[in-house]
Amino acid sequence: MIKISVILPSRGDIKGLLTMVESFEKMTINQDEVEILCGIDTDDGVLYPIHRKLEYDHKMLRFMIFNSVDENFPRKYWNPLAREARGRWIMIVGCDCAVLTHGWDKILYSEMSRRADMYGDDILHGLIRDNIRRDGEDPLYPNFSCNPVISKEHVNAVGYFLDERYWGWGGDHAVTYVYKLLQDMMHKRRIISLTSIKIFAYNSMHTTQETDEAKLEEMRKNDKSYQRFLRISQAHPYTMTIEDALTEAEKLKDYIRNK
Repeated sequence: MIKISVILPSRGDIKGLLTMVESFEKMTINQDEVEILCGIDTDDGVLYPIHRKLEYDHKMLRFMIFNSVDENFPRKYWNPLAREARGRWIMIVGCDCAVLTHGWDKILYSEMSRRADMYGDDILHGLIRDNIRRDGEDPLYPNFSCNPVISKEHVNAVGYFLDERYWGWGGDHAVTYVYKLLQDMMHKRRIISLTSIKIFAYNSMHTTQETDEAKLEEMRKNDKSYQRFLRISQAHPYTMTIEDALTEAEKLKDYIRNK
């Protein structure tokens, strides 16, 4: 039985995808209970032709095929992947990620399920430790995680994982924002610290330790992925207001109370 779904889109990056998958294979205790659900496009000339072989070679790996043209990443990839996921708990990763904690799956399932059993529902949010530079944040409860965890029940309740008003960056911040408000409403801790689990991203502008602004600007210009998401975010700007966040938190609160 699948207990945890790891979801991500990928395009043309066979090296990055396999590096990520192999890190999970190495660090996962119960591979039969974890799936890596990867979204790819039919016009991907690298991954699409070999996706069946990759599934055969890597038993945790499963592909979901897309053929639509849409630059809204939550609407095209993240939320359909979350709805397709079979696990009780769902986590976002990227092709540039590697899990560094052996037994991460046992930790995640134990911590999330223990709190869920106390409350009688799975409307919870887990914060994995990433390698973004953070100043002044609570080390156990950071402001957000690049690899947020929520439940399949959450997805079923509201229909999505990431808010589709964020076309590119920012959706992971919004998950934590909404859950902080939900905690205040319900007077129960519904954000779970999973910071003992390390999932680090490499070759990413977001995790570089470089501080020289001239070098950073050059790196930004040369990073095609960064430039693409910068363009998308600038073309479709959105910042969640407290009113918007309260509306989403109310949906979860109403679901819990009606249940």
